[in-house]
Amino acid sequence: MKVLVAEKDPVLRDQVIMGLNAFADMEVHEASGLMALDRIRHGEYNVLVLGLGLGADDPGFDLLDRLRSDDLEIDIVVVATEGIISQLREEKARGRIFAFLVNPLDPVEFFRTLARLIHRREPAAGS
Repeated sequence: MKVLVAEKDPVLRDQVIMGLNAFADMEVHEASGLMALDRIRHGEYNVLVLGLGLGADDPGFDLLDRLRSDDLEIDIVVVATEGIISQLREEKARGRIFAFLVNPLDPVEFFRTLARLIHRREPAAGS
């Protein structure tokens, strides 16, 4: 599974990347903004781990809006505070966001989400 991590906070980004690298079948890269969007548009990735900071001026919100408007086939895992997550719950209900992870990361919830992603992608990998 190819995963793109778009997170500005270097500590959080490193935690996510280290957790993903614990799985041998994960190919993990990092990018931000337009570079992330370009890579996703070319169909290179199955999963985007997107960090969203405080305020609507965070570039992650623009990336999320563009992904939704382009209707790209990618599972999006949003990493954010509880306040931001509560604002985006409707997007998850519409199927546009696969999962939320609360910042700071809970390791149990992080690996539970990864297990769900792997399970979700297994049938596609076997065909």
